[in-house]
Amino acid sequence: TDLAEPARNEALMQALKILVPRHQPIVAAPHAAEIARLAVAPAKDWRDPAIALAAREHQARAQLQVATIRRQGVVVLNEPDDELDEAVFASYLQLRQRRRV
Repeated sequence: TDLAEPARNEALMQALKILVPRHQPIVAAPHAAEIARLAVAPAKDWRDPAIALAAREHQARAQLQVATIRRQGVVVLNEPDDELDEAVFASYLQLRQRRRV
């Protein structure tokens, strides 16, 4: 899911509240590696500072949502899109070792 758009995640938040008492939900929230790169890229063009600012704001909105969901007891995999599949397997193995799944 795209956690950088909080208004679109209300249904997700309600569903997680229902699931958490009996289940261990895992939210896969990949973020584009390109956005992370744009947030820290040095300015070479007059538009680059505005692009970097937009990328940082996008990251901040997503991090706020991640923190909110984690406070509910949900595992959130907030990984770059090209690393998500590995993170899902690693998280599952970790939860299994702790006997949570």
